Amino acid sequence: MIWSVLFAWGCGSQPETEPVVAPCRGPDCVEAASEGDPALVLFVVMDTVRASSLSLCGYERPTSPFLDSMSQAGAAWSCNAQTPSSWTIPSHASFFTGQHVFEHGSHRDGESVLPLSADAETLAERFSSQGYDTVCISANSFVSEVAGLTQGCDFVRKGRRNLAGAEVVQTLREVLENRTPVEKPLFVFLNFYDAHTPWQPIPEGVGWLGARPLPENDAALRWSFMRGEMKERESQGYLEHIGDLYDYGVSLEDHFFGEAFELLRTEGFMAGGVRVVVTSDHGELMGEHGMLNHGKTLYEPITRVPLVYWEKPDRQQVHLPSDPFSATSSFHLALEGRYVPLPAMAVDLPFPYWAKNTGGKVGNETWFAQWEGSSKTVWEDGSAREFDLEVDPLETAPRAVEVSLPAQFKRVLDQEAMAPPPDEMLDMLKALGYAE
Repeated sequence: MIWSVLFAWGCGSQPETEPVVAPCRGPDCVEAASEGDPALVLFVVMDTVRASSLSLCGYERPTSPFLDSMSQAGAAWSCNAQTPSSWTIPSHASFFTGQHVFEHGSHRDGESVLPLSADAETLAERFSSQGYDTVCISANSFVSEVAGLTQGCDFVRKGRRNLAGAEVVQTLREVLENRTPVEKPLFVFLNFYDAHTPWQPIPEGVGWLGARPLPENDAALRWSFMRGEMKERESQGYLEHIGDLYDYGVSLEDHFFGEAFELLRTEGFMAGGVRVVVTSDHGELMGEHGMLNHGKTLYEPITRVPLVYWEKPDRQQVHLPSDPFSATSSFHLALEGRYVPLPAMAVDLPFPYWAKNTGGKVGNETWFAQWEGSSKTVWEDGSAREFDLEVDPLETAPRAVEVSLPAQFKRVLDQEAMAPPPDEMLDMLKALGYAE
């Protein structure tokens, strides 16, 4: 009896089992068949993510494995898109309307902020008119009704508190619970915020980064650095510390974008065709030019961001320029699935909060920038400088030029002063560190 059992099992060997196959993940696993418009349009803003800190763009740290997988799956992508401004509200207003800041007029004037006009037609409104349900979930509380940015959204994440990436994904999961993919086509806007301060501490086990706590009194340290009060050794250690925190935040945004993508894929919302557009509203200064943060100045670490476009099935081939181009082109990519060239131009207006905290080092100036090929012209309070980004990518050797300010920018200067912001907007400005 014993021998017969052993013989049945192959003389005592274990029975053969099927090899464990990891579940398929990512854009390569999308099986979509559709004629006509895609059943899902996904527009993602990775808040505060500069191109130079992405592995997609050649950064040595593995900060963007999911974006990398999109490029490997045939996405059109560029690390040379230029944002229309240096902070959330004007950039999102441009992405949602396809207009430059001087056209839509939503920007800062001193301590005031002009919301996007109700007369503006947003991406969500455009898709709604085409029969799409529209979902807008932003971790950044500035992307809100009070800023005029959620016009046309059937579902809006409300609240002044900023969200972690996991909360964005969970909110999306809850929105999808009562839907089936065959009901109506779906437009989803997501904003991930983990690369924006205040960052999260780095836990043990990340692998490519050591554990890091948050710096104590970080706000005070930032202003001290920008005022030039830190000694060299302290400054170097501080920049290394927050550089790790920022890179970890960038990787979190990439990770949670991947989770949201997988949620939509596995729930069947991509089966009727899918279009994905990913960009950032601005980057971040991490010590370049003696500065940190964003919201003031138009140096490349602030303005140069990624732009990724992917569609399945691929209805028309999209090619993005190699020279600097406007990230506002994401509007047409999301709406129409085609690249529409727009002039690369950016606006940044005086910021009293910065001027106060940096001892007047920066914050009192009006900045405009325009890119043509590798040439970048910057007007700072009327004085023009030109940078050749091909030979001077760090913008350390400007050349003074006699170039008049383009007429489009003058519209911003000619605008009448605005009224003080409503209390809700002022609370948001304070919560995000843009006012006191």
